[in-house]
Amino acid sequence: MLAQNWMVVAFIAPMLWALVNLIDLFLAKEVFADEEEAAAIIGIFGLLPWISIIVWGIPEVNITMAGLSIIGGLLFAIYTFYYFRSLFVSGDATLVMIMINVSGLTVPLMAAMLMHERLTAIKYLAIIIVVIGSVAVGLGSRVIYKEAKSILKPMTFAIIALSLSMVAEGRVYQEVGFRSGLLFFSLGIFLGGVFFCSKRFFQGKKMFRFNVVTGPGLVVVESINLLAVICSQYAIKISPSVSYVATIETTLPTFIILFSLIGYGISTLFGSAKYVPILTQQLSGYKGKLIAIIVVAYGVYLLG
Repeated sequence: MLAQNWMVVAFIAPMLWALVNLIDLFLAKEVFADEEEAAAIIGIFGLLPWISIIVWGIPEVNITMAGLSIIGGLLFAIYTFYYFRSLFVSGDATLVMIMINVSGLTVPLMAAMLMHERLTAIKYLAIIIVVIGSVAVGLGSRVIYKEAKSILKPMTFAIIALSLSMVAEGRVYQEVGFRSGLLFFSLGIFLGGVFFCSKRFFQGKKMFRFNVVTGPGLVVVESINLLAVICSQYAIKISPSVSYVATIETTLPTFIILFSLIGYGISTLFGSAKYVPILTQQLSGYKGKLIAIIVVAYGVYLLG
């Protein structure tokens, strides 16, 4: 059933990442000292899918594809590192999210170069429409040229790493089953986490600043993040093209607007003003964002 509705699965990942993005606005700097610690902790959570071998055992292994999948996971860990570096440098999750949407264009480009993927002209047009609309949703009325300059280098590395990771997994899932691909992909993420953990250890840096407030929050947000990663991987497996999945995942700003609106309504209803300023910031320029969301919807229609 799900295999016949790849777009439904593909939309789950940006929905979940939108929640993670909003929680990171409040939680990231309270839990993570820097981008290395963030990549290390998120990487450690990558080992959780291996718990499934207790129930279902180890799937059939294709050595070549397992190696490629591990590389895909390592690239995802590198993406995580540079994503958080950009976030810590700029302090602006919305700006980082806008720039990462460029991956909606780089994935089709890399898929064409590395996998010889060819899509129809209408599909390429749909991809461009969705990406432009999604950037406009996040941008609103902001001018970001000066702000973006400060994180251009780490965001470039993040976009390249994420795009290569998705293309690698697109190739893997052409040859092996979902669970096999996912397990070795998550192993790659874990190995990336181990690398960043080891680096911090040998540098004598402290890690894991958990307490009764941030600890549970961290577990929740990283569990949501891991579920989003799993959904993204499954969408790559069942979709006609990894480029389609990358495009759908650029719709994350639309879900941030939706969840911010829900959060604003709840905060107002219960008289909690603590989070209202941040949520209001996400909803600023709502008229332009509404038009952009309509553009995104048209692009998704063409893509489907």
